[in-house]
Amino acid sequence: MEIPATRYAVTQDGVRIAYQVAGDGPVDIVLVNSFVTHLEVFWELPSFERLIRDLGTFARVILFDKRGMGLSDRVSSSLPTLEARLDDLRAVLDAAGSEQTLAFGTGDGGALAALFAATYPERCLGLLLWSGNVRTAWAPDYPWGLTEHAMEQRLEDRLELWGNAERGEESTRMTFPWEGPALSRDPAFVSWLMKVQRTAISPGDLGIYSRIWFATDARSALPLIQAPTRLVMRTPWPDDVIEETRWTAAQIPGSSIVTLEGSGEDAWIGDVDEAVEAVRDFVSAVREEQGSSTACSRPCCSPTSSARPRSPRRWVTASGRASSSATTRPCELCSRGSAAGRSTPPATGSSPRSTDPAGRCGVLPRSSGRWRRSASRCAPDCTRARSRRSPARPVGSPS
Repeated sequence: MEIPATRYAVTQDGVRIAYQVAGDGPVDIVLVNSFVTHLEVFWELPSFERLIRDLGTFARVILFDKRGMGLSDRVSSSLPTLEARLDDLRAVLDAAGSEQTLAFGTGDGGALAALFAATYPERCLGLLLWSGNVRTAWAPDYPWGLTEHAMEQRLEDRLELWGNAERGEESTRMTFPWEGPALSRDPAFVSWLMKVQRTAISPGDLGIYSRIWFATDARSALPLIQAPTRLVMRTPWPDDVIEETRWTAAQIPGSSIVTLEGSGEDAWIGDVDEAVEAVRDFVSAVREEQGSSTACSRPCCSPTSSARPRSPRRWVTASGRASSSATTRPCELCSRGSAAGRSTPPATGSSPRSTDPAGRCGVLPRSSGRWRRSASRCAPDCTRARSRRSPARPVGSPS
């Protein structure tokens, strides 16, 4: 596949974000990768090229480097806020002409994808998370994260190894803790990874951005996600990662889980064909929901596809029940009260979520890092929500 042209989107604060568009399918998919990326060097990995090529047969795939990374502008004047990182994604979608997209979050990119889905419900066609990593730091109510001491020790070791070809095998094992031993025995992969590290970000900036992502917490946004959502996990993954994925799915109304049997920490490592089919299945289900007619015209209220995934994939609802035909996805917008008992630990600096009988939806990020619901973010196409508002209140698009 020919490498697509690299273009630049400009954010509200003037930062230029590098992006590419591959494929010409009828659905847009934006890949929100882990934070260390380089658009053009990633194409040199055959398995990544195959992933994007195959996704491009049924979708238009949008790729980008986050600010400070790869081919995007380095930002030294100030640390990127959560709002700024969301604006990077918004700017890329605007520049690519994507009005609605399916957000595909992998690794720590899942947190940003989830926040995008909660903040821009009218632009998120669906949310696909590769694992359930929405927070990095350990907390009493989030036991799967790293303690600050463990993070700093790991970061110190990574900085010492970063991009060092002479210690490439060691660096590969650290970068991919589950499958690193196998990957480190592939000289071509090790060489590619060392090139990514040297070209994507400097060691000093790696330390800065690692601490930023360590402080990121998307948990409070999960119950507000309205888009159809599916999480992907693989049976060879460690038990704690599978447990974390199931916990995250349980916080998102109507979400489902698909379990793959193959190997691969990321979608572009290991059994790529299986990963592509998982994405294809989800896209088909979302498009089927779009075409359904229900009381609420939002996709989250449409009947869920009854088609069973191909073996060996299994998908179940977040509660653990097997998916059945013609089940209806509960809508956060129209059935807010049904989620009142959901266990949702608040994010750092956030207020606990309360039920919203007025039918308000969506969230807006504040500079303090807190999230608030806003009546102006209610879906304009939901008649039940519209009937609850005063006719004099305008329904605006997100700022």
